[in-house]
Amino acid sequence: MKQVIIYISMIVVAFLMIFIIKYNEAKQPIKIYFVNTYYSYVLDEEETIDIMFFINHDYPILDTNNYMDVKIYNEDQSKQMTLSALEINLMGSESYLGETYEKYMLELQMPQINQSFYIDDAILEITLTNDDIYQFYFGTLSLFYSEQSEVNIIDWQSLSAIKDAETSISRIKEIYVAFNEINQTIDEIYIGANHQVNWTINDDKLILTIDYDKQLLYACPIMIYNDQGDIQIIDYFLYINDYQILKESGMMLYGYLLS
Repeated sequence: MKQVIIYISMIVVAFLMIFIIKYNEAKQPIKIYFVNTYYSYVLDEEETIDIMFFINHDYPILDTNNYMDVKIYNEDQSKQMTLSALEINLMGSESYLGETYEKYMLELQMPQINQSFYIDDAILEITLTNDDIYQFYFGTLSLFYSEQSEVNIIDWQSLSAIKDAETSISRIKEIYVAFNEINQTIDEIYIGANHQVNWTINDDKLILTIDYDKQLLYACPIMIYNDQGDIQIIDYFLYINDYQILKESGMMLYGYLLS
């Protein structure tokens, strides 16, 4: 009889623990984070863009079938773009402040435009089919459009990069462009369409120094100009490949409660 009571007690305790766990999960606030990031893309006919975010729980915003409308605009809405949500891709997970967050990329189809487009302090607005509206700050969107043909300024082989050892944020300090030959005089180099960088040549490497530390950089093209104003584009180089972006982003994080 005593053993039966013990077994029953164990079962009751197990059910209570399950109930407590489920109750705490239900009470856990659903949080989503965006990182202040500089996104830059070269426009072509099939161009899509990706926007990174982190979330700690399943939520309707993770299914693009629930999307009715997607817009990107600046604070006063003087610049605005309507896009189509294609899919959301799971990229991994991170731990932050004692919680686990899944990292996703929201893939968006851009409208066809025939000019460069730039939005600083950009806001992503998502309207779901139930009429819920969400607005998230995500950084800067720079779209580069050019009608001129590219020229072969540098015969490059490979790209690599190093992070700044003196800072913990998820960004790089230098990009190395290994090359066989430089065919024309280099005048200017940009990361994305808007950020000019300093550069040096060391043996068979073109070294770009990245000093823009207010934002993360994501997959921005390298734009090399010769002294005639012609351009060569190396598109694209992935600048973010860390597993602790949330932990290392500090003041660049923008968090929102979804429930």
